[in-house]
Amino acid sequence: MGTIPSEIGNLQQLTHLGLDHNIFSGTFPSEIGKLRRLEMLGLSENTSSDTIPSEMGNLQQLTNLGLDGNTFS
Repeated sequence: MGTIPSEIGNLQQLTHLGLDHNIFSGTFPSEIGKLRRLEMLGLSENTSSDTIPSEMGNLQQLTNLGLDGNTFS
């Protein structure tokens, strides 16, 4: 178990990020909203139960989002 570090926001050239099946828990960092070139984000089958950060609304290039298998509130 672990969390996604806030430093992920430094990877601003990233277009695809697959973090499925990693048993991440806790919150997804709001810094994920800084990844404005992101087209695919896979976060399926983790154990996160918090809310999805509103900053994900900044991901205007995002066309593929996988969130299934989590228990968001």
